[in-house]
Amino acid sequence: MLSTGEDDGIAYIETGSLDGEKTSKIRYAFSHLATKYKTLEEVQSISGTYNGEIPTLSLDHLRGTLVIRDQQLNILDNKQLLYRGAKLKNTKQVWGLVLYAGQCSKIMLNSQISSGKITVIEKRLNVLLVSLFVCQIIICIVMTVLSIHMEEYLLQNANYLSWGTYKPSSKTFIKNFMMFFIEYSSIIPVSLIVSIEIAKLAQSYFIDFDKLMYCETK
Repeated sequence: MLSTGEDDGIAYIETGSLDGEKTSKIRYAFSHLATKYKTLEEVQSISGTYNGEIPTLSLDHLRGTLVIRDQQLNILDNKQLLYRGAKLKNTKQVWGLVLYAGQCSKIMLNSQISSGKITVIEKRLNVLLVSLFVCQIIICIVMTVLSIHMEEYLLQNANYLSWGTYKPSSKTFIKNFMMFFIEYSSIIPVSLIVSIEIAKLAQSYFIDFDKLMYCETK
């Protein structure tokens, strides 16, 4: 912000669409710029350069240097920064320099898809389920190999059966593996997840109807 329509160079903004706060925040223009440039024609006559940091998600941080007619102005906080999406309050007009636009603006950087929340119990449960699944796969592989060796041993010694030469194939391995995978599927307690969800629902009802958590004044 270079200058405002106010004599003291102060502007008020509301950033409810960014951080949810409804209270007005104060922004200050540089004192000598606010007193020297008061009209649109005077602001348009300003020439200079700006060197600053790359766009960040932080709404309370800004570092940069503004050079106007060989005069260097250091920006060390966000007191001169007006956010895209913020509302101007109790201020007639402001003039400023666009630093970040488009996808680099604060509102666009903070509008990214947030990650889903997960409880500590759910994290531990996921680890246990993955561990059980790995154990199930290992057990199925071991049992498949043993079953193939057992079939080969029995069929080679069963002279009364005309099986001929027994040669296990990949189909035999897949068939036996799927058979053991179905048999050992009870290792993973699918019902445990359903039980946890039911327990969470019941606890939420207890919280809603808990009279000790109710405050009549509020």
